Amino acid sequence: MSREFFITYKVVGLRRISVRIPNHIQLPLDWESWDLEKQDEWLYQVQLDSRTDIEDIHTARAVRIEPSRRLELVK
Repeated sequence: MSREFFITYKVVGLRRISVRIPNHIQLPLDWESWDLEKQDEWLYQVQLDSRTDIEDIHTARAVRIEPSRRLELVK
């Protein structure tokens, strides 16, 4: 028998994601004028897949710890 906890961290660092989009999808004509958040959202909507390419976390500080409320199946 075991108990599970969720630890939430506030993280400071960098993460680079590799995102693939289909070849037939063209970038919007005004792509360069979009802010990064809008570009990110658009790529998310049309992506085939994504994966973390690089992650460099400088600090992580626990901000909340809470017990899991999931029920464990008894065999």
